Amino acid sequence: MEDILGVTILHDLGQEASFDLVAVHGIKGHPYHTWTHPNGENWLEKYLPNDIPNSRIMTFGYNAQVFTSSKGFVNDYAEQLLQHLTSTRRSTDSTRRPIIFICHSLGGLVLKKALLLAQESHDAVDIRKSTIAVAFMGTPHRGSPLASYADIAVTCIKAAGFKANTANLHQLRMTSDSLDDIGSQFGSLLQLGRIKVLTFYELKPMKIAGLAEAAVRRRLPDTTSIKLTTCNYRSCLRGQLS
Repeated sequence: MEDILGVTILHDLGQEASFDLVAVHGIKGHPYHTWTHPNGENWLEKYLPNDIPNSRIMTFGYNAQVFTSSKGFVNDYAEQLLQHLTSTRRSTDSTRRPIIFICHSLGGLVLKKALLLAQESHDAVDIRKSTIAVAFMGTPHRGSPLASYADIAVTCIKAAGFKANTANLHQLRMTSDSLDDIGSQFGSLLQLGRIKVLTFYELKPMKIAGLAEAAVRRRLPDTTSIKLTTCNYRSCLRGQLS
């Protein structure tokens, strides 16, 4: 399960599936390990098939490592998501099947940008039209001040002779124009009223870039915000999406 890029199907019901559920991991995340408990149980595989029946469950992988030689931007990851998901749905004759996205941290920004691109793309417009719900888990709806501290670490890494991907961190800064643009445009997209949005945020301190509470709690229009004292996303999702 190392270095999984693109869309991977974890649970498939064939043509009996009523909708697609797509998980998008966050910064320094992994398409499989992000959703796996330390005891080895993967949330997407073990629980969601029962919690959200009649779903085909997929996970999307992209290079979201902070310290890497890759120079990818949110826009690049969004295009990859659209390309891989469109290809998978076409090859399985399921282009009109409703979609639910579950996004963690940076994955939420990737998904927002992907839906904005899909709105203007003939090839991917079915992704936008088919999306019925999005669950954001710790997604910064504004840039995070923690990214500024991470910049210091990046500088140290470079000084030691290693390569660092600063593009991701730049887009998480509080003053990042690109992040504000994505948020504003996505808010306008939600005004169409076709997508149910859930925003989860934790009350305990966050230790990684992109998850500062103030950034996460900034409301999108017409969304439901849910605060958690623990990472019990499973029960909350089941109640909201059932």
